[in-house]
Amino acid sequence: MSIDIVCKGRWEIGFYKDGDQCCVADYIASKFNERARAHIYACLDMLAERGRTALNTDMFHSAADGWEIRHNEYLYKMYGFHKGKERLYAILQEDKKIIVFTHGAIKGGQKTAKEDIDKFTEITWKLITEGALP
Repeated sequence: MSIDIVCKGRWEIGFYKDGDQCCVADYIASKFNERARAHIYACLDMLAERGRTALNTDMFHSAADGWEIRHNEYLYKMYGFHKGKERLYAILQEDKKIIVFTHGAIKGGQKTAKEDIDKFTEITWKLITEGALP
């Protein structure tokens, strides 16, 4: 498990990587056309420069009713980037100015699916345990 840094400014923006597979990059490549991909990466650049407030809250906001994980003195929040019905879920850690996108999914309803919360939680703990996150 590791993190591929894709943008770096005042914030670091990364994609979760499991071995040689980068699930988020693969998801973006498979689900979006070239124009949409360019828009997503431009948004990631904006996040790197200004953090979570860089994008409209309709596009990037807290997911799963504010789901978060506490470990030591750090708080890891579940955020979602919205592009149509597609969602890219992320770990937001404000103290260290890190946003790590964990996985993508198609939004099926108003609430974040339990399997997406579980996947976020599993990946977050893996990254903390392996030292990839503080």
